[in-house]
Amino acid sequence: MTPDRYTGKHEDIKVPVILWWTPFTKEPGRTKACSNRSCFFTEDRAFFNHTRLYAIVFYGSELEVGDLPLPRKANHDWALLHEESPKNNFLFCMPSVLHWFNHTATFSRNSDLPLTLQYLSGAKDLTSKEFFQETSKKNQARIRLAPIAYVQSDCNTPIERDAFVSELMNYIDVDSYGKCVHNRDLPEGMTNAMDAMDDKGFWHLLARYKFHLAVENYGSDDYITEKLWRPLIVGSVPIYHGSPSVADWLPNGSQSAVLISNYTGPKQLAEDIRRIDRNHTRYESFLDHKIHERISNQRLLNALRHRRWGANNDPHKPNFVEEFECLICERLWKRLHSSDIRYVADETHYSCEPPKSILKEHAGTFWPELFKQAELEARVLESLLQRNIPFGEADVQASVLELLQAHPTG
Repeated sequence: MTPDRYTGKHEDIKVPVILWWTPFTKEPGRTKACSNRSCFFTEDRAFFNHTRLYAIVFYGSELEVGDLPLPRKANHDWALLHEESPKNNFLFCMPSVLHWFNHTATFSRNSDLPLTLQYLSGAKDLTSKEFFQETSKKNQARIRLAPIAYVQSDCNTPIERDAFVSELMNYIDVDSYGKCVHNRDLPEGMTNAMDAMDDKGFWHLLARYKFHLAVENYGSDDYITEKLWRPLIVGSVPIYHGSPSVADWLPNGSQSAVLISNYTGPKQLAEDIRRIDRNHTRYESFLDHKIHERISNQRLLNALRHRRWGANNDPHKPNFVEEFECLICERLWKRLHSSDIRYVADETHYSCEPPKSILKEHAGTFWPELFKQAELEARVLESLLQRNIPFGEADVQASVLELLQAHPTG
């Protein structure tokens, strides 16, 4: 969709201009105050040649390799916002690509504006008993419910979570409400699982389950979504797989979730879930944040305490997009006042390994091939960007094809 054009006079803008190259904010142009500085933000590409253009922002999922703002001037910073799954654009998994950027806001704790906790409003959500059901009530609900709930509607993932869940179902009962591996319908009045996510009645239903399968669509450090926080908030024990470093963010470390990576496969996991289910004391040890309202993880508490932006449409704080815009603006002003200041991103700003299945034995998917394609594109782009002249998608793909022909085994 083509963004609206700015109707004011370009020459009247005397502050740094920050251009969203990938339309995202629907902002034709306005000056915004950030602390004691101001910048002009726009999606209008007519500003690409403005004398005060100092930064260009990309939304990662929408970046197209054949549509880059070239030639890039020496004073043009590039900024990357990408809070979504690595599977949306594997290019950012490549170190050479991260070096294009000067400012970052990603799920990684090492980015300039870490969005690791983007789905968690605050520590109070973890200790609140709004949805919490005592263990005795959960046990009573087992007359009608399985021990484990699963809710997912993205059914084709690099991590192959649905194949894992299907195999797990051979060893223990799982109620699956979503489109994926569906075996249980929603209560009357709820249309589909994704819409029900905003329905408190559905959250109360999930709270009646002792366990909740929380499997990300990709395994990357710090890529943590609502799939983890939802069971923690309602008081169900997450059976988690995704971020290898998830224990760094759990309310009481690894004691707050059953980590699938600790098991050899679905059968062993199911056996231990049965043992935890039968052992009242062991089960409740996973719920210290609810039963005793205790959070021992200081990293988590400090990150939430010092976060200046709000999550989940918090009306009292700016959202992370607004916060990132101001971070860029404030940095531009610092750079304008000192030529020695330069910001450059690196691979730690977006931690991402090649796609890996949750299953030890699996048939394989097309995702590894897409990752290899991105590796080749990154090599091509590094060469093309050094020339600093405009190029299109066809140029990139032609060069990728040449690489494949020269090195057919990759």
